Amino acid sequence: MKQNAFYEMFVNQLRSLYDGENQIIDFFPKVITASSNSEFKESIEDYLEESKNQLARLKNIFKILNENPTGSLSKGIRGLIEECQETIDSPTSPVVKDACLIICCQKINHYGIAAYGSARAIAHHLNNIGNNSVDFDAIADILQQNLDEEASLNELLTDIAEGGFFTDGVNDDAEKEATKETHF
Repeated sequence: MKQNAFYEMFVNQLRSLYDGENQIIDFFPKVITASSNSEFKESIEDYLEESKNQLARLKNIFKILNENPTGSLSKGIRGLIEECQETIDSPTSPVVKDACLIICCQKINHYGIAAYGSARAIAHHLNNIGNNSVDFDAIADILQQNLDEEASLNELLTDIAEGGFFTDGVNDDAEKEATKETHF
């Protein structure tokens, strides 16, 4: 395929996603260790495995495109991970820390939703341009898998934070703890 600026932008977006997934895979074991909520820990452990699968799918896309996956830094993910590290390092109670960690992970997750959704849309557009030796709709389908996993995690983290019919969420527990601390 003739490489134009739009195609190059697409490849750079994919490289940023690739770097972001690598950063997540490197960092999220720290989130698991810092969390005290077993349901949250389990969801992040599952997400870590999904991130490894997402990374493998991205590698497959780069192979299809005959492009190198490295060369772009995801500054957005790096900044969100730095925020998350500050939460891990903060001297707050475990319940409040869990609530903050869920917020940090949702920020990272929302970034992923936006990035995968955008990359998928660009792939569809590249396919519509025509005269391609690459099936960009197939690439869009692969990106949709990653996007679906990101959306599922978002729902799960929201459920953990807010709780359900029979359980309080992490946010409720953090609020109760904060109320206890202010009433002597």
